[in-house]
Amino acid sequence: MDRMRSTLFCLVLPGDSASARRTSEIFMSGCIPVFLGPPYGAMPLADGGIDYRASSLFFNVTEYRGWLDDNMVWEIGDERPFHVSNPWVWIPDTPVNDIMVTIQTVDELMDHLRTIPKEVLDKKLEAVVAEREKFSFQPYITAPPSAINIILSKMCTMGHWTAPVA
Repeated sequence: MDRMRSTLFCLVLPGDSASARRTSEIFMSGCIPVFLGPPYGAMPLADGGIDYRASSLFFNVTEYRGWLDDNMVWEIGDERPFHVSNPWVWIPDTPVNDIMVTIQTVDELMDHLRTIPKEVLDKKLEAVVAEREKFSFQPYITAPPSAINIILSKMCTMGHWTAPVA
């Protein structure tokens, strides 16, 4: 975490678990999340108010087999259906296809990051700071909302959707 606190960018690499802490650790450390894929790391609380578009960078690596050692063919979908039938189609937790930067290989990433204007980076950092508290777990209702507020609100909303009709 100390290294993450002293850097501008932190990679969010795909993993074998959607419940990994890496995205929340990145926000808590204060660096700009750089999602690299496909496939992509999870975007926790995306449907609960985390503005990933404002706070993060997204890169679509077209030649990913060299760094993922993967034989599957990944696609990027536009919408999240109620049931995802094809596990090899990545559908973002929040719409990012229009802001995603396509690069051919991972080797191009650093060159692209160096070209991002300081004003854009400053806005991303402001957004990270604004979203940071949402990743914390407070023992009471808070303003601005923390993770527990967002989760409880989402549970109540989902309960309303799935409540049996008498």
